[in-house]
Amino acid sequence: MNYKIKPKPLILRLFTKPFQTVAFYPNIYTPDGTAPAKAVLEHELKHLEQQLDMGKWRFIYKYFTSKKFQFEMEVEGIAVELLHTPHDGRMRLAQNYAKLLASDAYSHCAPSYDAALVAICKAVGPDAGIVISNS
Repeated sequence: MNYKIKPKPLILRLFTKPFQTVAFYPNIYTPDGTAPAKAVLEHELKHLEQQLDMGKWRFIYKYFTSKKFQFEMEVEGIAVELLHTPHDGRMRLAQNYAKLLASDAYSHCAPSYDAALVAICKAVGPDAGIVISNS
């Protein structure tokens, strides 16, 4: 897939958190225009793939009008990112993303932290080494 990494333009800086990387086909926008870490890049490439599969404008419309859709798309991207993250950091990253998905950073697209964490763990699969304890 052809893509370019660019710095976030003003409009994206106004409507995203400073740390967020954003994918709008064919570009991946980072805070400073430099390539993100491999795991984050894979996450954003997943979003580019999603946009290609359903059409960029349809994807963008649904992403910003349906919390359920946004949640599902982010969980897919997060799962890919986790699989490119060292094992010892996966659970912590999954927990951080669960908090973000249930917060204003992602428009509260997750129904709750717990629902987000369960969805992330389910999406990444049992072989990823992420286990939710019931204690």
